[in-house]
Amino acid sequence: MNATDLGRAVVHPDDLPSARAKYWKEIVRAGRPGEFEVRLRRHDGEYRWFMVRVEPLRDERGNVVEWYGTNTDIDDLKRAEAKLRQDEEELRRITDAIPQAIIALSPEGNVVHANRAVLEYSGLRMDEVLGPDSRTRIFHPEDRARLDDERREGLARGVPFEYEQRARRHDGHYRWFLIRYNPLRDEQGRIVRWYATGTDIDDRKQAEERMRNENLALREDFDRSSMFEEIVGSSAPLKRVLAQVAKVAKTDSTVLILGETGTGKELIARAIHKRSNRSSRAFIRVNCAAIPPSLIASELQASLGEPPSQRRAPGNARARAAKSTRLHRHGASVALLQGERSEPRAPDHRTPGRPPESTGG
Repeated sequence: MNATDLGRAVVHPDDLPSARAKYWKEIVRAGRPGEFEVRLRRHDGEYRWFMVRVEPLRDERGNVVEWYGTNTDIDDLKRAEAKLRQDEEELRRITDAIPQAIIALSPEGNVVHANRAVLEYSGLRMDEVLGPDSRTRIFHPEDRARLDDERREGLARGVPFEYEQRARRHDGHYRWFLIRYNPLRDEQGRIVRWYATGTDIDDRKQAEERMRNENLALREDFDRSSMFEEIVGSSAPLKRVLAQVAKVAKTDSTVLILGETGTGKELIARAIHKRSNRSSRAFIRVNCAAIPPSLIASELQASLGEPPSQRRAPGNARARAAKSTRLHRHGASVALLQGERSEPRAPDHRTPGRPPESTGG
């Protein structure tokens, strides 16, 4: 049996033309090593895939004197590859049926497949989505500059991660998407694929923006109408009190707030503080019931951030004016101090032994 008859008897009929062309034209005539895949018939009549490798043997002058060949059974590998292709095709059909945008990526983060939803939304072809500039063509430039580093770090960590990003629609309009990345690992724990899903959240983002704007408008309208968002009311006495608060809040005077317990003296004190020039500084609430009377002054100075020894030091008025302090005594408020006067106080002409009604700050 010659080589031609042997080939016909052993090589699969569908592979014979390509195997002959490869062997004679690209290997033997060129005088160089080569390899090719072909199905060979086994003794029981079954064809299996083999990798055929051919190597020339040359003499001292470089002439080919003989050819050596090896056949390696790769049928199991070919079947596994065919099964993998079948599974991938089935997975692609499944992902194409899902309306959510899905992209498959390599372990390095390069796009290897996009489902139909991605192509229909972006208006790009598959080869364009697989291109190196696909992210530039799809995602908003401001978001790429903000999130590219976060994406690289997420891929490097190898754990699921997500972020929000705007994606360009086929008509040029950008919509917000929640992008979630999830890794697929093999039996050894190595990442073989990344799957990224995109969920359209543009309606939610627009609703959140409208709500923020409405809240801001309501807050501004409320501030304009009442000036004090924590105090609600329209009675004549309350309006007089709020007018006095607005008047005194801009001064550095010591303010004495009178009223029965539970009538909202602390709300008034906080309203004065908020409308004062010290609104960005601390509002200090001191419980005088827990402090001996002889130590109230020193405690107050400590709250103002100033030791008693420096109480009258030049320049300390500005430090005292930077804070508002509210004092409590036996459950009632004593005073709201906005800074401290340096001039002496007027003598108290009240009847000895008669306590004040109630004081607050």
